[in-house]
Amino acid sequence: MDKFVFVIIFIIMALYLLVFYYVFFNTINKKRRLERFHRTIRSILDVGSVDVEELYKQSLMNFKIINQTFLFLKPTSYIDILEQIIYYYNSCSDSHFKSVFRDNKNDEVRNACLKLYTYIVDASPFSNLPETQATLLKNIKDAMLKGNIELGKVALKQLTEELIDSERQLEKQERINKITVILSIVGMLLTIYFGIASLL
Repeated sequence: MDKFVFVIIFIIMALYLLVFYYVFFNTINKKRRLERFHRTIRSILDVGSVDVEELYKQSLMNFKIINQTFLFLKPTSYIDILEQIIYYYNSCSDSHFKSVFRDNKNDEVRNACLKLYTYIVDASPFSNLPETQATLLKNIKDAMLKGNIELGKVALKQLTEELIDSERQLEKQERINKITVILSIVGMLLTIYFGIASLL
């Protein structure tokens, strides 16, 4: 009986450590991705004065490489990473900002991110959406403007499939989150149990 209890406790602790490892390194890598993109914008600006279009081209190229570097992270959109950086500039203290970006706040970088955000939103009204969905909506818009019914039907079908797939991914993430919470509670209870047991 004692061996069985030990095995169960060992399995639960191992699962708890795996979840902790996953969540911890996910958080660290998200910060690193933000830091690298911030550094990209700063490096482009340090070279000299560039217009917003050139800044967009250069930073987008770097953004794609940064996203490929962090393969195990959920992909983020270019505009989403801009929003995150602007959020940190507007809402975080200098010390918290430095802990994330390992750099001081820079008004030039913040203003460049705001210009890029405005430039993208003006150029593409679907830019806040994931790239696949944005492309499909653009195709639907083009089909409507050109009166191409067949293209519109195909794009609508593809968009439906994409939305269904996104919904499944969200459901899967919710299940993972529930398991994470349960394992965290179990880990906390085990910690308390072993803490009390060691005192007796």
